[in-house]
Amino acid sequence: MTAGVDKPTIAIVDDDLSTAQLVQDMISTERFDFQTFALGSDLLMSARLDSFNFIFLELSLPDIEGFEIIEMLADKKLRATFIVISGYDYAVVRAAKLYGKSFGLNMGRAPARVNVVVA
Repeated sequence: MTAGVDKPTIAIVDDDLSTAQLVQDMISTERFDFQTFALGSDLLMSARLDSFNFIFLELSLPDIEGFEIIEMLADKKLRATFIVISGYDYAVVRAAKLYGKSFGLNMGRAPARVNVVVA
């Protein structure tokens, strides 16, 4: 990228650091800036929350469930694209995607190369 031009930013919210690293490895790290959060509350308190272009969200976190995070982020009217990543059954992940859409969030798809259950 040209000097002085900000790269798109990606937040990865997952308490399993190996999964967060896998997601990051599957995406060109030269084109994006990444920030990883092990807790949902850390994402919610991030000073950069409004600047994320993409948020990869694990549904099962130690502090706040993903569905609750979806509600909180919808209240903030974020324009990021949300991508649900989870080891939960496909039906649960699909429900999370529909839940986010019901709040008006931009719920996207993970790249096909990401080796996790995605909506």
